[in-house]
Amino acid sequence: MGRVLFLLFVVLPLTDLWLLFRIGDRLGFLGTVGLVIATGAIGAALAKREGARVLAKWQQAMSEGRAPDEGVVSGLMIFAGGLLLVTPGVLTDAFGLLLLVPPVRRGLTRVVQAWGAKKVAEGSLHVHVGTPSAMGGFGGFHADVQGQWPPRPRGPGRADVIDVDGEEIAAPELPSGE
Repeated sequence: MGRVLFLLFVVLPLTDLWLLFRIGDRLGFLGTVGLVIATGAIGAALAKREGARVLAKWQQAMSEGRAPDEGVVSGLMIFAGGLLLVTPGVLTDAFGLLLLVPPVRRGLTRVVQAWGAKKVAEGSLHVHVGTPSAMGGFGGFHADVQGQWPPRPRGPGRADVIDVDGEEIAAPELPSGE
């Protein structure tokens, strides 16, 4: 994980900066700035269009009571593509634009889903989707990639576990103000 972070936060920005300088040598300052602005504008329009399209398909599928054709992974890739496009640089713009192209995104989605299925089969990825709770909150979404599953047993003497017993108490009715 440390190598990935090093690549993302050190190597990628330095490579982007080097590429911008090289492009600047060829196109000049204004040409380079124009290129960065153009890729950002095209990417923003594409991200907006793709995001709206996927959201509309999700809403339609949910209203029909079925699972969306394009899942959460595709939505996250659109979000990541938009984030990469606001990061100045040539490589980040290229990766961001690629994530917004539907056929590329679908292919990457299949790769990510296959990776996730493999990790689930190995027992190293656990995904739990909660339901709305009685207290008005959401039971939550939990994905545990490196942790132990099932959770370690709870009980007395465990320093990292706080065991709480409680009960739900209904809120008192307020006067209607008549």
